[in-house]
Amino acid sequence: MGIILIWLCEFPGEHHIYTDPKVPPVIHGCRRIPYSVYDRLKDTLDDLQKRGAISRVTKPTAWVSSLCITGKKRRNGSLRVCLDPKDLNRAILHQHFSILTPEDVQGKLVGKTIFTILDEKHGYHQIKSDDESADLCTFNTPWGRYRFHRLPFGIKSASEVFQQTNSEAFGDIEGVSVIADDMIIAAATKTEHDSILQKVMDRAIQLNVKFNKDKIQYMVGEVRYMGYIIDAAGVKPNGSKVAAIQQLAPPTDRKALQRLLGMTRYLAQYLPDESTLTAPLRQLLRKDIDWQWHPEHQMARPIEAACVLIPSHSNCVTSQQHSNSVVLRDIPLASSLGLVLVSVEQPGRGKPPVGTETSGGGDLMPMRASLSLKGRSGEAGRFSSAELFSSAGGAVAALGLRLSLQAAPSWAQEKGGGFKFI
Repeated sequence: MGIILIWLCEFPGEHHIYTDPKVPPVIHGCRRIPYSVYDRLKDTLDDLQKRGAISRVTKPTAWVSSLCITGKKRRNGSLRVCLDPKDLNRAILHQHFSILTPEDVQGKLVGKTIFTILDEKHGYHQIKSDDESADLCTFNTPWGRYRFHRLPFGIKSASEVFQQTNSEAFGDIEGVSVIADDMIIAAATKTEHDSILQKVMDRAIQLNVKFNKDKIQYMVGEVRYMGYIIDAAGVKPNGSKVAAIQQLAPPTDRKALQRLLGMTRYLAQYLPDESTLTAPLRQLLRKDIDWQWHPEHQMARPIEAACVLIPSHSNCVTSQQHSNSVVLRDIPLASSLGLVLVSVEQPGRGKPPVGTETSGGGDLMPMRASLSLKGRSGEAGRFSSAELFSSAGGAVAALGLRLSLQAAPSWAQEKGGGFKFI
C-alpha cells in the first residue's frame, strides 16, 4: 500500500482562545533581532503569510506579544517562529484535556509487530483560530505587527487543544494513538496494518490533515516514538537520549541537580533500584546539607548504572495482556521501597516487567503517584487481582502500598482493591 499525502493543511472549524477578562492586556515592544537571522526571519514571515498562517496588523490591538525564534534546525533553513506570551498566558484559560503519555500508548501495543509513524506537518498550524483569537496572538517584529490565524506555539492551552483535536479526529480508529503531532499505527499483521492505515488516510483526506513525508516510518518492526524505541518485545530507551543525559555536565547547584534528576526519570522504569541509586543525589537537595559535589555523587548518577544495561536491549518494559495473570513483587533495596509488576508466564518463558516503581526515604508519595498513573494508563489498574509476594523488606513494601491505597483517590482505591497481600 502506498502512502497518500495531501496538501491542504487545516482541520475543519475554528478554535476560540478563552481568556480571563480580569487580567489586563499587555503590549510588548519589538525585540532586537540578531543580524545573522535577520533575512531568514523575514523570509520565514513571508512564507507564513503566503500560507495564511499569519497576516499583517494595522489596527490597534489590546494584546501584543514578543516574537520568539527557536533554535530548531530545518532542512530548508527556515526558522520556527513562536510567541513569547508570558503575559498573555496569565489570561488564557486551560482546556483541561488530558495529554497522552508514552505509558498510555504502551498498553495498546500488546501483540503488535508492525508499526508506522506519521508526523503531522506544521503541527499546531493545522488548527485555525477565529478572528478574536487571532487578535490575541498579535506579535511585534522589525517590519511591524502580525497576528497568527493558526494555533501558535507558545500559548499554554495549545498542547491541550491539539491533543483534543487529534483525539476527536483519529481516536476512534482502533490501533491508532496520537501524542502531540506524532501518530503511531500498531498492528499484528500486514493486512491489519494496511486496513488501519487506509482508515487514517481516508480520515486525513476528509479533514484536510497533512503529514510530513520526511518523517514517516513506514511498516517496520522497530520505530522511534516519543523518545523511546518500540518493537514486538516492548519499549526500550532510545540510545541517543541516554547518551545525551550521560554527557550532561555535573550540576553546580541544587536547581541544576533538580534538572538532572528530572531528566534521569526518563530511565526510572528500566531501573528497579532507581531510588537507591539516586539517594546520595537527593540528599544534596536537603536545605540542612551544604552543597558539595564529590566523586561519589558522580558515580551515583543512575545513568552510570543504566549505561551498562541498556545497550543489550534486554532491559525493556513489556506491554501486558488483559487476560494474563500478573504479580506485584516487592524489591528488597538498601534504602528505599520498590515494587515491580510482572507477568506470570509459563516456565521458561519469562517476560520483562510491565513496570517498576521505587520510593526513597520512606516517602510514599511517589509510589502513590505511580499507582494513580498506572491506574489511569490501564496498566496496574486494569487487573482483577494480583499478589504481593513478601521477601526481604516485603512487609514494609506491603504496608507502603496499603497506606498509598488508603490515601489515594476513591477511583484508585477501587482499582487497587484486587491486590492480595500475603
